[in-house]
Amino acid sequence: MALVEQAFITPKNHVDFKAHPIINNQKDELLDCAIAFISPNGGGPNPDHIHVHDHFFTVIKGEIEIHSDNNRILLKEGMSYRVNGQSMHSVWNKGDIEAQVLGISLLQKNCI
Repeated sequence: MALVEQAFITPKNHVDFKAHPIINNQKDELLDCAIAFISPNGGGPNPDHIHVHDHFFTVIKGEIEIHSDNNRILLKEGMSYRVNGQSMHSVWNKGDIEAQVLGISLLQKNCI
């Protein structure tokens, strides 16, 4: 299981301030944004699925495991990961508490 490293920046003229860019590609179009509340051992879909848009997940509370092709990516509180929608994928709560996850769906404009 892989643990994803964060790529934070400190903007110019900021002190003790970390930012993690979510959308910095002008080819991305925001499709939707939601907060998911996933109970322990909950998740989905089952079976894994694919589609044209990507998902960008940020864990607000708890932890999740993203299944993407044959990989397992563990995200803990405060961590983010972009899932390629063309990869077979699903999201699961493998922790002991309810996970709260911000999910943003992004589509490259040339896919429209």
